Parts: sequence; C-alpha cells; structure tokens
Amino acid sequence: MTNPAHICVVDQDVESPFPVYQLFQRICPNHALSLFNRGEDLLKALATFQELPSLVMLSYDQPGSESYHILQQLKSHDAYQLIPIVVMSRAASDNQIRAFYQARANAFMRKALDLDTFKRQLEATCRFWLGLGQRV
Repeated sequence: MTNPAHICVVDQDVESPFPVYQLFQRICPNHALSLFNRGEDLLKALATFQELPSLVMLSYDQPGSESYHILQQLKSHDAYQLIPIVVMSRAASDNQIRAFYQARANAFMRKALDLDTFKRQLEATCRFWLGLGQRV
C-alpha cells in the first residue's frame, strides 16, 4: 500500500476562524495535511520532512510579494522543483497570474467566495494533482 499524499497549504487564513483544516479533512480524509500561514515556515518544514509533499497550495494573498518569492525558491531548488504548486487567489490580476506561470507555477486557482464552490474547486484540484482517477 502506498503512503497517503501529503498536502501543504500556505495561506494566511489558516489562523483565522475559517475552518481550512476541517475543509481539507472532508475533501481528503486519508491524506496528511500541513498548514502554514507563512511561506518561510513551509520552507523550514520541507527540510525536516522525510518525504516531500505531493502538492503545495500557495495563497497569493500573502503580505507583500512573499508567495511569488516562495514559488521562485521552491522551483529553483533541485529537491523541490518537481513538487506541483497551485497558486490560489481571490484578487490576482491577469498580469500577476501570468507572472506566476512564468515563475513555473503548475496551476492557478481563483478562490471562490462561496464556501461550497471553493470546496468543489479544492476537490477538483486535489483530485487532479494527487492522481487522475483516484478518489480523494
């Protein structure tokens, strides 16, 4: 039996009342989940993981341009560059989205404001990046 996928989520909302952890637990109950409110915390944690995550979901809605710099660091690091990274945002412009793709983001997801729609977006994203045909 293979190990469950490990999903890392970097989003400043992980410390807010919004139940990010509970949402992912419903979507991917059999997968490990690590939540970070800062990209730097993710980078520090990656060095301690026995296995690399199967997916990183990186919120663009971080202070300053932190998410862009974290993406660049991940994609320029030999050990991390193959980890799929999905950037998420509610407010990114087309030019900002283009910049993330140029920095080698694997996908960009516009976060829905509606919780049910956002849940469906996360389900589809996890299903795609954690293996087509797998039930997440």
